[in-house]
Amino acid sequence: MSIYDKSSLVLIPSGTKTGKVFSQKPVSGDGDFTFTRASAATRVNADGNIEKETGNLLTYSNTFDNAAWGNSGAFVTGGESGYDGTNNAWRLGAVNSSPYISQGNFSTLRTHSLYVKAGTYDQVSIIIGGYGQGVQFDLTSGTIVVNSNPSIYYPTITSVVSGWYRISVFVAPSAPTYGFLIAAQILYSGGISVGEYIYIQAAQTEQSLVARDYIETTTAAVYGGITDNTPRLDYTDSSCPALLLEPQRTNLLSQSEYVNGSPDVSNSTITSNAATSPEGLVNASKVVPNTSNTFHWFGQVLNSQTSGNYTQTIFAKADTYNHLFMVIRTDSGSKRYGVKFNLSNGTFVDDITFGSPTQTNYSIEDYGNGWYRCSASSNHSSGAVIALFGASLGGALSDINNSFQGDGTSGIYVYGAQLEAGSYATSYIPTYGSSVSRVGDALVKTSASSLINSEEGVVFVDITLNGLTNFGTPLALNDGTTGNYIWLTIFGNGNLRAEVWNGSVQAQMSYSGAVVGGRYKMAFAYAPNDFALYVNGTQVGTGNSGATFSANTLSRIDSNLLTPSLSVSAYLNNQTLLFKTRLSNEELAALTTI
Repeated sequence: MSIYDKSSLVLIPSGTKTGKVFSQKPVSGDGDFTFTRASAATRVNADGNIEKETGNLLTYSNTFDNAAWGNSGAFVTGGESGYDGTNNAWRLGAVNSSPYISQGNFSTLRTHSLYVKAGTYDQVSIIIGGYGQGVQFDLTSGTIVVNSNPSIYYPTITSVVSGWYRISVFVAPSAPTYGFLIAAQILYSGGISVGEYIYIQAAQTEQSLVARDYIETTTAAVYGGITDNTPRLDYTDSSCPALLLEPQRTNLLSQSEYVNGSPDVSNSTITSNAATSPEGLVNASKVVPNTSNTFHWFGQVLNSQTSGNYTQTIFAKADTYNHLFMVIRTDSGSKRYGVKFNLSNGTFVDDITFGSPTQTNYSIEDYGNGWYRCSASSNHSSGAVIALFGASLGGALSDINNSFQGDGTSGIYVYGAQLEAGSYATSYIPTYGSSVSRVGDALVKTSASSLINSEEGVVFVDITLNGLTNFGTPLALNDGTTGNYIWLTIFGNGNLRAEVWNGSVQAQMSYSGAVVGGRYKMAFAYAPNDFALYVNGTQVGTGNSGATFSANTLSRIDSNLLTPSLSVSAYLNNQTLLFKTRLSNEELAALTTI
């Protein structure tokens, strides 16, 4: 009999649905876990791209004769042949010389998109802020004819099939608060004749710098992707997924992707949608220092932050410059920690401090295609925390502000800026005008008595550490209280601990030296007066005294000890196993060997 045949529970994360993670054993489904996270989140998907929540903010997104769409001088008729092979397209035509339909009022960053095709007329305009303000497209040549304000409108037109195009306009938050206005006319003067028309289909407005896959709506906005309570099967480390579990964190920066809208932009020119980002979309920005011999950065001042550790991160890629400079200023700038990275080879170059900040550290992680996620952390006592980022020349840092003379054309690409309270970086949290929180992940199996032997057995996890802070708990067996439990726990000092609590500590043993990025297979065997902990094939602790529990005491399995806030370490769960008998020490060594 193999070791796996002896198990009562096998969880190898692969099958999920909203609110559920499926176990491979037992096959009855009695081992399936409930998953909760009351917010959207991001992950690295099987294609190696960052995936996040998507959404269409419009209602009746392909029912253009519905009252949700305002109508001025236009006729709309359905049943036309569409870009997708259906008869779900519409004619949008002229009752007078300036026909349009419109919906909504949007005060934040957004992207409008629409599928369009020439009919008897071949011009369409997306009007933003009144006549003459917006973008005009030619549906014969597939070109952008007019962009009334290139600094805040970023249009695209992409050929789809059989004369159909998808047009989009990213609208910066500084633009007028105007709805999605689709006009079959010339931007400045109307000009269409009564009876002429174009074809339209599938309108979308979303919080994004680019148009993403279309989502159909009717009575309400619809969201997809990594939404509330969607488990994150993450492919960061390999072709096999692992379940990403993290504590609650908040991205304090108001503009994580539209960095041109950062509150503090100094001596730099920033161009949005200049390159393909780690999301696999053309929504990265290019940052170019100007020719002044001074500091060059963008970022944000966050006033009156609570004391503790703060970590700032950004994705960066070399262009004509190949260095990124980051500085995190704590205590209202009186303490500063600056770091420089080489983006051509993914290495640390130099760091520098001012005012003796504490607990300073950095990291750089390869995200493929020349992209790296760079981070810097420091401790904060009082006042403001300031996060700054910028392109840089090579060489060591000469001062905390990283002063130099740019050439006005060279720069780097950036995406996904983040500042969070904590000593390590967690997964990317997008923001589009204000800070956003990602709620902590929780995995639980209640009514699990049939899977647990309270008297003896083995608990096993295979995890990859993304961060170290006290009381992260990859696995806890309990009775629904904190009075009786067996747990495997992560500590900020690099210890991995196994513990049995039955009114008091009955057994406790640790493995020291765990590091962020490390993979650890932990197996803890428990039986009356017989305990052992194995990590990565090696016995690291034993105990020959201590009680376990009476039959059926333990009835619940958690990824934290009942309270999600206690699960404050971040990790990838590669595998979880339970056994109802105490395995031999030889079996424990074999089970945990990497």
